Amino acid sequence: MTETVAASADPAAATHCCRNCGFSFEPISPAPKYCPQCGQDTHLHAPSAWEFIHEFITHYVALEGKLWKTLILLFCLPGELSRRFRDGKKVAYVHPLRLYLTASFIFFLVVKVAGFGNLVQLNQLAETKGQQVFASGKTSNVPPDEALKGRAKVEMDCEPGARFCQMWQSHVKEKWEGKTVGDVFETIKKSVISNLPYAMFFMLPVFATLTFWSYRRRNLAFGEHMVYAMHVHAFAYFALLGKALLPPKIGDILLLVFVIYFFIAMQRYFGGRWWATALRCAVISTFYPLLLVALTGGIIIFSILT
Repeated sequence: MTETVAASADPAAATHCCRNCGFSFEPISPAPKYCPQCGQDTHLHAPSAWEFIHEFITHYVALEGKLWKTLILLFCLPGELSRRFRDGKKVAYVHPLRLYLTASFIFFLVVKVAGFGNLVQLNQLAETKGQQVFASGKTSNVPPDEALKGRAKVEMDCEPGARFCQMWQSHVKEKWEGKTVGDVFETIKKSVISNLPYAMFFMLPVFATLTFWSYRRRNLAFGEHMVYAMHVHAFAYFALLGKALLPPKIGDILLLVFVIYFFIAMQRYFGGRWWATALRCAVISTFYPLLLVALTGGIIIFSILT
């Protein structure tokens, strides 16, 4: 009895059925290489590092893999990837959600490691906001680099009896009073980098709602607008990454390319007359960035008050 149990527990001997779904191989001789029911490999062995590398290369990096097909369409034919997914050609390309998450992960990883680059400059921010800063409680005119070394001074106007305002004033003073302006900016920057990826993910349905409302007579499902939103945002992440890392003049060209890209993608995916597409593109291109600015401002306020 003991020998029987030990033999049945041997993975090499357990080839009569699939370990994943339990499908029996008894009528099949010899046992198939892959399970006819679920497709899992029937050869049981410890996975090797080479298997993971081979899987990655053959499915993603190889020229015939999904990744290259997806990126070529995404970069070279705006809107075509979304249209093909809508038409049912899904297996040949990376799923829109996975593509968006990958582009978002790469962008925010580079930003976290290398900073915002040419997208946001702390010195430019100090100069834009004016060179009037609180230095040791006194206002003075100083260069932007010196402005970041000044001491932050918290001032909030709270009416007598406003306990909630006074509570926040005490909390904010305890958190920020006496720290340098550079330390404040650095803390806010870290908060934005940490929270913006999640906020941007929840902005996808907002963007999809804008296109859904703009093309409400096309009778497209909301999910079809979400596919378009994911692909456009994925391209936007790559464009912003180029804007951050490349010289400013080339980065400015990339932003212009994105505006043109957005128009072509909308025209190819939704169709219609070009002037109507241009009008819708202009409305969304104006309104959506304002929402993003408000979102970023909300994150900054949240990081200051909490």
